[in-house]
Amino acid sequence: MLGTVVVGVIFTDIKGFPISEYAPQGRTLGGVEYVHGGVSRNVAENIAVSGLPVTFVSMTEPGGIGREVVDRLDRCGVNTEFILPAEQNGIGKWMVILDEKGDIAAQISCPPDMKPLAEFVEAYGNAFVQDAEQIILELDIGCETVDRVLSLAERHGKKVYPVVGDLKALLSNRDMIRRTDCLVCSCEELSALTDPTIRSFTPQQLSERLAELVRSAAFPSTVVTFGAKGCVYYDKVSERVGVIPAEETSVVDNSGAGDAFRAGVFMGLSNGFSVENASRLGTRLAALSLSSNGRCCPANRIPDEFLRKLSMDGRK
Repeated sequence: MLGTVVVGVIFTDIKGFPISEYAPQGRTLGGVEYVHGGVSRNVAENIAVSGLPVTFVSMTEPGGIGREVVDRLDRCGVNTEFILPAEQNGIGKWMVILDEKGDIAAQISCPPDMKPLAEFVEAYGNAFVQDAEQIILELDIGCETVDRVLSLAERHGKKVYPVVGDLKALLSNRDMIRRTDCLVCSCEELSALTDPTIRSFTPQQLSERLAELVRSAAFPSTVVTFGAKGCVYYDKVSERVGVIPAEETSVVDNSGAGDAFRAGVFMGLSNGFSVENASRLGTRLAALSLSSNGRCCPANRIPDEFLRKLSMDGRK
């Protein structure tokens, strides 16, 4: 078995951060970093450093950056045998400017060429889907490729959890979302998908309407993030709705916390946890990511007793 199979693309994140107050219209002194990124790559790495088997289906490209990305994933424990080399533009680029508080002030994204990945999935998708425990599928990789993976997952009885890096991809894949097993999104994304009036809701206010919104849209179980305010979940199996507060932590870098949260939720669900306790695991991983440099929570920092508690309580 390949463990959790993550299907998506790699990005190189070019991060600029000021040493004083950020001036959008002026020249601000600071530093620039190159970080391996992409929502699906980040999720795969978080799962690997947490000690669970994970396989990444993706693309890379010739040159130092491509080799560095694959080498890092190998060191983290990700199975990279399904990462294919693309001749050019196999890795996307994301440029982001952080302000003095560490919040995103501006960003530009240049996606990779999806054609090589589409051809690879068409040719070899059956091989990695049938041996997967479950699939984490990036919706940004093209409707036909997403449909191909979903169809194979349905054929082999595999659960699928969607991730997305761009709101447009989320909005254009409503029908695909309905074929998955749990949606994790922000309140802003849910408002774009369902009802614009919920954009300004508090977590408690959303908890009173979330079940109605999910059922009306025919979506699967849903977890909605509110950043520092925590998250709201709706479990369609148990019909439970609840609010989970964020864990207090010292913030070093908040640019990878959402992907760490997603990884935690999907790790919990793949191990039989309820949506509630899977969301608690996601909250824990997000806190670890916030207090660390880079894109994922550091290895060996997830407390064993926390995972043991989930394994006992989350399977009820």
